[in-house]
Amino acid sequence: MAVQKSMLQTSTTEHLPSPARVLEEVFDEFEVTEEEFFSDRRYKKIVRARRFAGHILFHFCGWSFVKLSKVIRRDRTNMMHHVRVLEGEMKVYREERDWMYNILERLELIDLSSSGNDWYYAWVHDQLKDPDTYTKLIKLDAADALADITKVTHADGRIDQSKANKIVREGTFVLRAVETVGSMKELRRRKLHIHKHDSLVEYAKTAEPQNFEVKKINKYNEY
Repeated sequence: MAVQKSMLQTSTTEHLPSPARVLEEVFDEFEVTEEEFFSDRRYKKIVRARRFAGHILFHFCGWSFVKLSKVIRRDRTNMMHHVRVLEGEMKVYREERDWMYNILERLELIDLSSSGNDWYYAWVHDQLKDPDTYTKLIKLDAADALADITKVTHADGRIDQSKANKIVREGTFVLRAVETVGSMKELRRRKLHIHKHDSLVEYAKTAEPQNFEVKKINKYNEY
C-alpha cells in the first residue's frame, strides 16, 4: 500500500505500531483491499474495517478525530460515530472483541507470552468492555493481569462489599438455585408442577439442597 509520511508517524510512545501497519492488519482481518477501504462503498465488511482502524488509531495510537478523518478520508463526525459505535458493540458482543483481540495480538499490543492462556484471553475481553480500561492492555503484562484478577476472586467478602465482585466469587442466585436441584432443566421441570410459587427463585428458596457438583462460573469465564 502507498505509505504517506503521516502514516509513518505514531504517538510519542515508540513501541506503538505505525498507522500503516494498523491498516494492513485490519485489511487482513476483514479481507478488505486498500481500494475498497478508501472507496465510497459501504459493504458491511468495509464499514467494519474502517470502524476497527479508527478505533485502534484513536484509542491505542493517540490520534485525534481530525487526523483520522484526513487519513481514512471520512469526515470527523463520521469517524467519531465509528469509534463510539464500536465501543458500545464491544461491551455486548464477543465476536467484536475476538476480532479486536486478534488484531491487537498481531500488533503486539497485548502480552504475547500469555495470549494463548484462557484466563488472559478472558481478562483481555473484560478490559475491552470498557474504554476506560483499554490502557491496561498496554501497561500491564500477564503477571499484572493475574494480580488484577485475584484482587477480585480472592478478596475477603467481609471487606469487599461490591455486588459485582460478589457475583464473581459466588455466582448468581440462579446458579445457586441450579446447584440446589441439580440442573436448570430440572429446576424448570419442577416449577411446572408447583403453582404456589411465583418464580424459580421462590421455589429455589424452599427446595431442599442436594449434593450436586456444579462448576463455579464467574465473569472471567464469560467473555
